[in-house]
Amino acid sequence: MQTDQLLALFSGILLLLGLIAFFIGRAKAARVRASGTSMFAQPDQYAWFAVLATAGPAITVGILGAILMLFLGAEIPPLYLLAGSLVVAAVGLTIGVRQVRPDFHARQAIERVIRFILVGAALISIFTTFGILFSIVFEALRFFKMHSFWEFITGTVWNPGASFLAAAGRAEDGASAAQFGSVPLFAGTFMITLIAMLVAVPVGLLAAIYMAEFAPSGCGLWPSRRWRYWPVFPPWSMASSLPSRWRRSSSTWPVSSVSTPPSTTPWRPAW
Repeated sequence: MQTDQLLALFSGILLLLGLIAFFIGRAKAARVRASGTSMFAQPDQYAWFAVLATAGPAITVGILGAILMLFLGAEIPPLYLLAGSLVVAAVGLTIGVRQVRPDFHARQAIERVIRFILVGAALISIFTTFGILFSIVFEALRFFKMHSFWEFITGTVWNPGASFLAAAGRAEDGASAAQFGSVPLFAGTFMITLIAMLVAVPVGLLAAIYMAEFAPSGCGLWPSRRWRYWPVFPPWSMASSLPSRWRRSSSTWPVSSVSTPPSTTPWRPAW
């Protein structure tokens, strides 16, 4: 069987085992609660713990086996790895269902698992960032061993030429010498930034002044009323309040010379 077929088979069987663990765990917890016994968690929390006990170890075994095969060159038959992962999932299902008892804190166990997953994700992100940083630093050191740092900083010509082909071993005879001057790169970056700011700053500032001072009362609040349940707060509703804040806190604001004490209450959207 191909790798994608084995992965699809593993996912399907693991999903089935997870559903079985969920419904068995919830039914057992509901029976215990119906008997009048006080429990430390809700039936759904026991059910989700059974799902985690089923899927977590199986996925861990699969990932460890894949790492051993890809990076360490271990010879593990894929069918054996699939069978071992599913056996671990079945054992986890049994343990997860047996843990459904009144004195077991299922909610705290789920929170510990989630915290472990979040810490693992954070560590992966940190190690990836360090890996990118080290890669950039080491490649830069190799580059500056072949080319002068001062010429790179002060050079006015950026013409890599056939340097990339030469690095790949496919350079042709008679190719022009590579020139790595960073001044054109920085100049182009600063020029694009300046053009963007010349457009964005006046348009954004004047739009905020219009929304705060001259627009009808319902105009600035319409986006917030329409998208009040979105997880991201509309930025223009907050931007439209900035000129009014500046005007209240400074008498040099050109719209009005009247200076009033700044408000001490936090700003909130008016919906």
